[in-house]
Amino acid sequence: MKYICSLFIFSICVSSSEPIAYLNTLGYEAAQKETARGNNGMVTTQHFLATGVGEKILNKGGNAYDASIAIAFTLAVVLPRAGNIGGGGFMVMYDSETSKEYSIDYREKAPALSTRDMYLNDDGSFNDKYLSTFGYLSIGVPGTVAGLWEVHKQFGSLPWSALIEDAINYAESGFYMTDYMADVLYKYNEKMSYFPETKKIFQKDYPNFRNKKLFQKDLAKTLRVISLNGRDGFYKGEVAKKITDQMQLNGGLIQSADLENYNPVWREPIISSYRDNKIITMGP
Repeated sequence: MKYICSLFIFSICVSSSEPIAYLNTLGYEAAQKETARGNNGMVTTQHFLATGVGEKILNKGGNAYDASIAIAFTLAVVLPRAGNIGGGGFMVMYDSETSKEYSIDYREKAPALSTRDMYLNDDGSFNDKYLSTFGYLSIGVPGTVAGLWEVHKQFGSLPWSALIEDAINYAESGFYMTDYMADVLYKYNEKMSYFPETKKIFQKDYPNFRNKKLFQKDLAKTLRVISLNGRDGFYKGEVAKKITDQMQLNGGLIQSADLENYNPVWREPIISSYRDNKIITMGP
């Protein structure tokens, strides 16, 4: 029976750490016209740099879990809408050695200070749609770093720091933006200019983003702390303090206890079949 895994953030299916084939495309149009094949495994993501990182990890002897973690951190740099360290996600896994399926939920959680009517007017009507989707009041307790750390503890084979090296390098040394990313940054100039830091980092080349390098020095510093200190590098210490300080200054709700107490949840995946395919997806 064939297995189909639904994996948020990216998709990766491997049966060994032997060299694999990967599709290196500079644009999304090319990806629609080409076919990539691999005998021992395959990596596919929404950005060719992240795909290359996944291939590199496998060829260094890492397993699929290692590659998935490295890809997630890389996407947080090169395509933030597809990866993050300040948000959350799910991961669905199939382990060929044990023939067992797993899923982990590391979505954001509401801060302890949240209330059920925090986005409502006094009369119970909805206050402002942007309060729940834009700005500090909309931010939940991030789960990504904790989720990836948990997967690495359970299944990882390479050192944690080795899985973040490429993400740090792309953030520190920069990378050339795809036309897609350039167009998105142009489109969302007004929103991204609302916050001084996003304006400084993502809008400095406005309106001409194409063929420009994007540098994220502060993100590189944060990733380096996470690389050295694991989960605690994000949920405790310097990074956590910066998060909670910004929350206090700007009306956010996340406190240090919210960060320290965050835990991802292992869930039983939903398993079904269609024709000759076994379908595995995220559990409720």
